[in-house]
Amino acid sequence: MADHGAKVRMKLKDVCRLITDGKHGDCESQADSGYYFLSCKDVRDGKLNYVGARQITEADFHDTHRRTQLEPNDILITNSGTIGRMAIAPKADRTHQTTFQKSVAIVKPDHAKVLSRWLYYYLLAEVERLIAFAGGTAQKNLLLRDMRAFEIEVPRKSTQRRIASILSAYDDLIENNTRRIAILEEMARRLYEEWFVHFRFPGHEDATFIEIEDGKIPKDWRLKSIGEMTSHVRYGYTARAQSKAEGPKFLRITDIVPNEISWESVPYCEISEKNLDKYMLEEGDIVVARTGATTGYAKRLNKKFPRSVFASYLVRMRFPNQILSRYFGMIMESENYKQFIHQHMSGAAQPNANAQVLTSMRAIVPTDELLEEFDKKIKPITDAKEVLQLKSANARSQRDLLLPKLISGEIDVSKAEERIGGEAA
Repeated sequence: MADHGAKVRMKLKDVCRLITDGKHGDCESQADSGYYFLSCKDVRDGKLNYVGARQITEADFHDTHRRTQLEPNDILITNSGTIGRMAIAPKADRTHQTTFQKSVAIVKPDHAKVLSRWLYYYLLAEVERLIAFAGGTAQKNLLLRDMRAFEIEVPRKSTQRRIASILSAYDDLIENNTRRIAILEEMARRLYEEWFVHFRFPGHEDATFIEIEDGKIPKDWRLKSIGEMTSHVRYGYTARAQSKAEGPKFLRITDIVPNEISWESVPYCEISEKNLDKYMLEEGDIVVARTGATTGYAKRLNKKFPRSVFASYLVRMRFPNQILSRYFGMIMESENYKQFIHQHMSGAAQPNANAQVLTSMRAIVPTDELLEEFDKKIKPITDAKEVLQLKSANARSQRDLLLPKLISGEIDVSKAEERIGGEAA
């Protein structure tokens, strides 16, 4: 056992300025207000997820903010339903315009006693013990009084700093990969717009344009609905997700909403061999959310992902070839597609869109020759994105393996620092 120096057993409340939770009630929604009202579903993978997040009136925000007082470096913990997902509030303008529903607890460390990043990693390492504190039968709840009484072992500040630095190195790598992925996505988006929105494609100087109902397109191009171009559309499989690693991965709406699918956190499900053939995901498949606030969010699967099926609130679409799949993947992952679906979906309390709506958007389809030329530029970008995503997944796995051993002292801090230095070299 490594020596972390003198550890002091304390209650969580003793190292925090405040432990509270979000509003015990509702707020009035207001689209595009810039004031966010997040719930437990918006806390995942160590981050606050603002994609499809609910926005509320300024007055309701300030009323709720008096309770939550979110600041950078606060720790967020889901305390109802799915308990124990965590994030650290980032240093960003949006942080000061964010508040929470009661399903999220806000932990404000006392920086004179503990480092926020160390406490975040400590709680991650002890998440199973924290979950065991939750009461309730039908719906588990982690009460504030139990969180405040949760016992932790606090090492000296110098040890906290070293542990946080080691583990942060992995998170920094993941964040750097995320930024590089965003740059690649922006490159692809600009190329698409240059060729197929502004019509500055190779040879455009000599192109002949024809009139269509929405404007003009080059001669020999077509205006087709997504449904006309797909070779296959299917609703997903109904099953209970399970954490036990039996059966295939079970891809759900919540898994496709972030910028990248975190396959290590996607659950599993039981499925018969007969149904497996129907619902198995393949390279080039595009899955789209058909219900809830994120209706219309789509994700194209590239090459490398685990054996997986897709859940019932997703619709899977296939195209005749990978060139069309990559082309329509860009269209369907765009904001324009989301906006189109939101304008045409039904349902007020629970928005939804059936497969007919999800495939009804029309898009221009250039000639096969131009599509192939475009794909030669897009495919390397798509593949480079996937390489970065796989590197991030590996970094997460390495961090998660190291985390409990480093926090408990099973691995010596100095040896872990040497390991990080060797990997960096």
